Amino acid sequence: MLGRIYPLVVLLVFADVVMKASCAEKGSLTFVIDDTLSMTDDINQVKRSVNRIMDIVFNEKASVISNMVLVTFNDPDAKFWTATNNRNEFNRALGAVYVHNYHNNDCREPSINGIILALNKSNRGSHIYVFTDASAKDHQNAHIVKELCQKKQTQISFVITGRCTWHYPDEIMHIYYEIAQACSGLAYEVDKNAVSEVLKPITDIISGEKIIITTTTVPAGVLKDIPFDVDDQTEYVIVSVSGKDVYLRLSGPAGKQENLMWNANGKVVKLVNVTPGRYTATVKGTSETSVVIVGRSDFLFKHGFSELKPKSLKDTSLQPIVNTNVHLSVLVTDERESVEIIKAQILGMDEKPIRPDLPLTKISKDFYVTPPLVTPTQRFKVAVIGRVKATGRIIKRIAKIPITPPEPPIKLPDKQVPKAVISEGRETTVEYNSSMKLTCKVTAFPKPKISWYNKQGQLISSKSSMIEYPYDYISYLEMPVAKEDKYICTAVNDVGTNTASIQVNVKDAFTVVNVRSSVNMEYGKPGILKCDITSRLPMDIHWYYMNEMTGAKKEVVNSNEYSISADKTGLTIKKVDVNSVGKYVCLAHLVNDKNVKKELTQRVQVTGLAPPKTQMPANVKAVKGKAVVLECKVSGVPIPTIKWQFSGKSSSKFVPLAETGSVLRINNVEAKHEGQYKCVAENALAKDEKVTTLIVQEIPRMMSSSSSTYQSTEGDTTLKIPCVVTGYPKPSITWKMDGRPIAVPSAKYVVEDGTLVIRYPTVADSKSYECVATNEAGSVSTTFKTFIRQKPQVVGVSTKKVNLGTAVDIECRVVKGWPKPNIRWFVDNSGKQFVPVAGSLDVMHIARAENTHTGRYKCVVQNEAGTVEHVTSLTVESRPDIVTKSKSVEAIEGDVAIKIPCNVIGVPRPTITWKLKGAIITPNAKYSFDNGSLVIMNPSKIDVGKYTCEAKNYLGSASSTIDLTLEKRPSTFGTTHFVYLLYDENRNIECDAYRSKSQSIKWFDNEGELKQKSIQITKATVSNDGNYTCHVSDKQGHTETHTYVVNVGGPPKLLGDSPLNDWRGGVQEIRSNCDSDAKPQAKVQWKYNGKVIPDSDVQDIGVIYKWGHYTCNVSNPHGSVLKDFDVKSSVCLIPKNLKDAEYMPLVLDDKGAWPTWEISKYFSVVEQEEKMTLSCPNRKDASNSFKKFPSKTVLKAYCDKEDVFIVDGKRYKLSDLQCTQGIQPTVAKKNVKCLTGNSELIKVGYNTGGFLESYEVCFDKTVRMPRYIRNIVTAKNDKLSSTYAWHTYPGIEDSHNEKAFTCKNKLSSCCYAKSQLVEAKDFKYAAEMNTTFIDPLNVVPAWRPCSASQTSWESVNKMVREQTFYDEFVVWSGTDTWQKKDGAVIPRYLWKVIRFDDDEVFAIIHVNDRAPTDSDIKCKNVCNSDDEPWFKVSDKYTYCCSLSDFLKAFDYHDASIGGPLSDAE
Repeated sequence: MLGRIYPLVVLLVFADVVMKASCAEKGSLTFVIDDTLSMTDDINQVKRSVNRIMDIVFNEKASVISNMVLVTFNDPDAKFWTATNNRNEFNRALGAVYVHNYHNNDCREPSINGIILALNKSNRGSHIYVFTDASAKDHQNAHIVKELCQKKQTQISFVITGRCTWHYPDEIMHIYYEIAQACSGLAYEVDKNAVSEVLKPITDIISGEKIIITTTTVPAGVLKDIPFDVDDQTEYVIVSVSGKDVYLRLSGPAGKQENLMWNANGKVVKLVNVTPGRYTATVKGTSETSVVIVGRSDFLFKHGFSELKPKSLKDTSLQPIVNTNVHLSVLVTDERESVEIIKAQILGMDEKPIRPDLPLTKISKDFYVTPPLVTPTQRFKVAVIGRVKATGRIIKRIAKIPITPPEPPIKLPDKQVPKAVISEGRETTVEYNSSMKLTCKVTAFPKPKISWYNKQGQLISSKSSMIEYPYDYISYLEMPVAKEDKYICTAVNDVGTNTASIQVNVKDAFTVVNVRSSVNMEYGKPGILKCDITSRLPMDIHWYYMNEMTGAKKEVVNSNEYSISADKTGLTIKKVDVNSVGKYVCLAHLVNDKNVKKELTQRVQVTGLAPPKTQMPANVKAVKGKAVVLECKVSGVPIPTIKWQFSGKSSSKFVPLAETGSVLRINNVEAKHEGQYKCVAENALAKDEKVTTLIVQEIPRMMSSSSSTYQSTEGDTTLKIPCVVTGYPKPSITWKMDGRPIAVPSAKYVVEDGTLVIRYPTVADSKSYECVATNEAGSVSTTFKTFIRQKPQVVGVSTKKVNLGTAVDIECRVVKGWPKPNIRWFVDNSGKQFVPVAGSLDVMHIARAENTHTGRYKCVVQNEAGTVEHVTSLTVESRPDIVTKSKSVEAIEGDVAIKIPCNVIGVPRPTITWKLKGAIITPNAKYSFDNGSLVIMNPSKIDVGKYTCEAKNYLGSASSTIDLTLEKRPSTFGTTHFVYLLYDENRNIECDAYRSKSQSIKWFDNEGELKQKSIQITKATVSNDGNYTCHVSDKQGHTETHTYVVNVGGPPKLLGDSPLNDWRGGVQEIRSNCDSDAKPQAKVQWKYNGKVIPDSDVQDIGVIYKWGHYTCNVSNPHGSVLKDFDVKSSVCLIPKNLKDAEYMPLVLDDKGAWPTWEISKYFSVVEQEEKMTLSCPNRKDASNSFKKFPSKTVLKAYCDKEDVFIVDGKRYKLSDLQCTQGIQPTVAKKNVKCLTGNSELIKVGYNTGGFLESYEVCFDKTVRMPRYIRNIVTAKNDKLSSTYAWHTYPGIEDSHNEKAFTCKNKLSSCCYAKSQLVEAKDFKYAAEMNTTFIDPLNVVPAWRPCSASQTSWESVNKMVREQTFYDEFVVWSGTDTWQKKDGAVIPRYLWKVIRFDDDEVFAIIHVNDRAPTDSDIKCKNVCNSDDEPWFKVSDKYTYCCSLSDFLKAFDYHDASIGGPLSDAE
């Protein structure tokens, strides 16, 4: 094997890596691209993919990348383009890369030089991707790449899209695989069209810190299980394999698998939601297959090697010195401090230990070092073993890049004069007598001799070693320091000498934290002295009391007087007194050197001494029955003792009391407590005393009163309010009225022995009166209320007249009365008695007087003082008014008499006159009058004519003419009676109006008059069915008609029995089970599962009420029959319109497409065990899932029966399988232009994983209106639910065309309506219908004609839809020739192209305007009633053309309109 060479560029990189080894910088994402001609497609795929990658690099905080680097190579050299953190700059550089070197035919390129250049320009910890289809022309430099990726801890992966092995050995291409393995990367050999697929996983790889879980290779043709452990510090796992025809299968405790890349020669899989445990990757390939498994974790480490034990990772190298004892150092990243570090391991490339376990010693925070070891001479791996503190589980981390031991050079490096640098700087400060470690780093060649000296020139023992061949060395000076000094590091080789120096300062052994020369301590309390001296070295402290006169010291020890703390820094004087005054000294010295000491002196002074002093008031007044406190305020230090003495009111001698405190409290003061109280205070310094006199008083007290309210009535002479009070001293009494003092005596008020006398009280004296009693002990008051009553008095009129229709007020004015009287109204309109009427005011207002208002009106006014009444008689006068409604009277031949009514109202009562042919009728044997009505005896033909009734009073007159006719039989039925007879029944029917023999009676049937007084039916048959009418009259002219409707029949009989054990949704099948033969027709009362179905819900049998037990009671007047039956289904029935459809999933066929199931009027019929797809598609504004399956948006279900479906082996009703969000349609923009102008093709449907299309729109983005819509008409569904409403879709603006819609409601005509270009009724399923209500994708203003002579767009849609009776077909519906009208855009033409089959394609053009003209007929009408009977229109301006004529007339060049469906799609 060739040895190493050291070109200058490599050495500079090595130096840069050493300098930055500890920097916490992020890595680079570097692309190294072969830009020869054959790489054209590869480069284009990189360019297309880079934006998605840069979103992660530059936008996500979790990215481990700080910049992007671009390098290209092409024979003969490589080129650096950019290293930038600006995405635009990188895009410009990548866009400038072009393929060249067209005539290079040897198929070898300087790829290794490109990789070396990329490593030089990239940060430490980078990810490099190499794209090439050529072998390495400079493969002999591969070892430089391997060493550089070690030093820069950089992963290198290859994307190889070709091999040139027909010219050059395959081993040259294998160099790429060796580099990838040495640098923890992979080599992917893929087709050129798969480059973009290899780039997909990059965003996951660079997002967050990754750890190596395992890397390995699998021999060709071997199926190998690769176990790997996932710990609880790992968020997710990425498994990458590369080779030829690779197979990968993952298994383990849990985890969701996401395929980031999946092709024949490479697979990258991300495992998310992983749980800790052992997983297995099963791998196989036709070539040797590489496997790299990484994880996302915040627990990781960096490592280094050094001959001497280092201070930090800065003092180490990533490659060990061969055949030398070295220390392995580890710097752990564990922000949560969740792992306990145990040991390190040296592993072979198969990740098995090849050295004994290495204990790790903690040097500083997160930094650990092993004992010395000799590392392997072959490539190996480093692992760190820890234990999770929370769980006790063992956790393992492997170094990111395998360690490749350095190879011996084939050429010695250039010589270099030593350069020495002391890491700690030019000056440092250390603790007294601490262990100091100084670091001197030297770069030189050949190996220098490194020595340390102090400023006196004395040589000091030190240790030196190589860090990394050939230039980097280190030397440590480690020694205890007790005094300051200067130290010099000298490096010498045969090229030269260099020195570096550092000044070392030593801190004082002691630190005085706080100095207080004087301390005041309060007498009688503990006092504390602090010795505020500290030292990091062991020290001892002694306390002394200094005699200020002699200066002698006496050591203070623990005693009854003093207490010293355990650390001796605190001295407590347990109780300070005058003897505590003086100086106290604390003396601290080092335990190991008593000559090193520090002294602190503090002087104690005592404060707070004072003789006793007392204070008390001369007199204290107390209230009898309450508590009193006698307080003797005493001061003095030491605290004086207190004693109390008492001398009663009748005694001159003081008697000692038991109380000894400063407060003497008497809880319930009595008269015996009155007297003098002496307070005596005494301490060691003096004595003092004071005397106070206690006076006992009694506050005023009100004697109980019999009442708090005193009443009187106007007219009384006086009103007295007594107020009786006791108290000491005797209270004085004053009175207040409503809070204001009353001056007494006066003409109105006088006080007699505390009683207030009010003279001649009136209502004005009804107020609040307060009696206030006051003495020195306090005051008391009580409040009395007075209430002076006043009897009501009213004024009003006794009679009043008013004309009909005018307003009138009936007054009952209350002029006196207190309390305020209430008013009740009564009215007598009948002249019999008064009845209550609504009203409580003093005026009864009638807005419009009617005749019925005439009568007497009484108001009753009442309060506590009495009651008064007033009556007013009201007369409403009016001109005559004839209120008879009928203008004709019918007499029947044979009537005894006939009465012609004339009902008249009016006041005064009008006089009535009857006239016939202008002549006045007077009473005689023929005519008589009955309360204004005219009675004609025995009417005959000569009496037929016009009779006039005239009514008069002084206000006016009125007349009415009534026609009298004479008929053979009544022209009306009168009162109707229904008579139900059973077959063969006998019945005698009598007239209910015939009550006396003085009446005349006639019977009539359908044929004519019956000469009998009743109807006798014997053995009834249907021939007796019919109407039987009786007519009765009497001498007073009263007539009455009754009709009896006879219906002969029998009880109901059920027509048949149709078992419904396999009902398929036919609603009428259920109801027809209770069809019957009955006369009269039977009524049916339904029950469902025992509960009555309301008549209003019978229409919903089979829709709302489906499977279960039914009972029908079929009845008519003759009887009833009861029937029970069950409805069952082996199929599943899915309602077309669900009540809770908003949250119901899409119901699709097994493949996720719109189903083609059997359809009934109300249901889709799904056969038993048929498989289907249920989908809860995500919405634009929210994610979606099933309520019972929160992690799923799609379920597979099988039909069980009826409305029950099987999901995952369990049965669910369809109503239980609801989505968390309402189902909303979505759109998919195709970014394809569909017609001329600013048009775009948009698909409308649902996002179910794929896209489930309902229809396709060619949408004009300028006028915000559809150009055309293509859909398949699948149904004739003219009954549409009213629950649908227009809605918009995020990202698609409104039409801004609201002015176009001039119709106010659904019934409006002669206006433009907001209409659907494609109607919801064209579709089978509710979900499809819902997609047609997206505004503005399917909105057009459609003209609603003013009359039926003009065809409407709605009728065109219906006519086309009716053709689904034969089969489904494709329709294009569109708009053309947009016009501006009143600020709105209106299409002049609406059209449809219908493709029934290849031979039948028609275009229907509809002129969408109020006033079409012949110029609107653009092409020949080819549809007529003979050839195309389906084409039925009201006018010639809706016509039918051939497809070719239509496309030509409207200048459409889009061949998809009217074409086969496959072309249209």
